[in-house]
Amino acid sequence: MPRLSQKVSPSLYGRMKLARLLAMSDSELATLSKKLEKDPRFQTLIASGALAVKPFGKAFFATRRFAGMALTDASAGVPALLDARSEPVRLIKKIGRKNLETLFLGEAGVSDVDRSRATGLTIAEVARVRGFLDEIYIREEFSEKPAAAAPAVFSTVAGISVQGGRPVLRFFNREVWKGRYALDDDRLKVHLAKLEREERERTERYLSRLSYVDRRKTTLFRVLESLLEAQAKFLVSGDPCFRQPLTQRSLSTAVDADPSVINRLIANKAVELPWGTEAPIKVLVPSGKTLARETLGSLARDHPEMSDEHLCELLAESRQIHLSRRSVAQYRSELGLGGRGRR
Repeated sequence: MPRLSQKVSPSLYGRMKLARLLAMSDSELATLSKKLEKDPRFQTLIASGALAVKPFGKAFFATRRFAGMALTDASAGVPALLDARSEPVRLIKKIGRKNLETLFLGEAGVSDVDRSRATGLTIAEVARVRGFLDEIYIREEFSEKPAAAAPAVFSTVAGISVQGGRPVLRFFNREVWKGRYALDDDRLKVHLAKLEREERERTERYLSRLSYVDRRKTTLFRVLESLLEAQAKFLVSGDPCFRQPLTQRSLSTAVDADPSVINRLIANKAVELPWGTEAPIKVLVPSGKTLARETLGSLARDHPEMSDEHLCELLAESRQIHLSRRSVAQYRSELGLGGRGRR
């Protein structure tokens, strides 16, 4: 049987390597980065001036609130994560960061009665918060163990806070986000010319690995910056109805990357929202249909007495979303909110 290397082109190997790096969590990428930077070639390239580590502009750092926990793909809990006014978010804010970490995210053994006394929440409210967290999180040590029906988990790469009325990024993994790898082509050419052929080829392969790591970091950084700009009103207000429709294709154009790269890059990444909950990055890239459906669901829950026709009017007047009465009826049925015809 022929070896794989005889059947797979170098360019395909490159795409396979990049695909694996795009899907890596920040902790995995940090381990890889440390390994690459321990290679003697790294310091040699730095000393020659051919390579430099340049800080990302506007990159700040913070401690992740849900450290030790991995967000799962629990779609039922996503709407509550996105809404700064939802009951789970309200209760989590009331609990406070310190109590959340020690009473809900720490070691087992704390009873709901103790949580209630420490936070001022009722037993029912404590159970609600605990159930919500259990639904959307799994401990990271378990998330890496294969299982027949293991949930998809997300790597939370950054937090978003609001400063001066604008959203800003705060990264969690300093090893990954301390800077990007920048090459000086002229100095690199001089450096490579001094090497023996075998070492020159090894150095070029090493630089190729560095370039893939750098591409993963810089592309994700540009994606996050673009999303903060596009979804600024939502991130500042905390109202999910203010999310703007956005496609992965338009996002890929904005950051000058292939749509397939964007798709793989954000598929398993998450961010911490300004109100403290975490959510998959992909919820910041909603389609127009998704937004219309979610907005309708919110209005229908707030106004259960309204007819389909009146909801059409309310959507158009308050959210500038134009749906037919038939579409409203269909979405209400899909969401389990019933319909009230033309009344």
